[in-house]
Amino acid sequence: MQQPRPPIVVILGHVDHGKTSLLDALLKTGIAAKETGGITQSTRAFQNEFQISNFKFQITFIDTPGHAAFSQMRTRGGKI
Repeated sequence: MQQPRPPIVVILGHVDHGKTSLLDALLKTGIAAKETGGITQSTRAFQNEFQISNFKFQITFIDTPGHAAFSQMRTRGGKI
């Protein structure tokens, strides 16, 4: 029997526009402070559980680097 998978949210954008800071605030992490120059150096995935009333659910977040080398990856992700 197949299990439902959590929805996936991909954070896309140019370098130093706050993608990781947004996830840090939402997930209560401190990833940006640990990165060189506060800029994400690699793709990361985070899964977090949320609760609204008695309903618990998970969401998977993918944080992408903003470097020019990753432009094609971001463009492809945006089309999904």
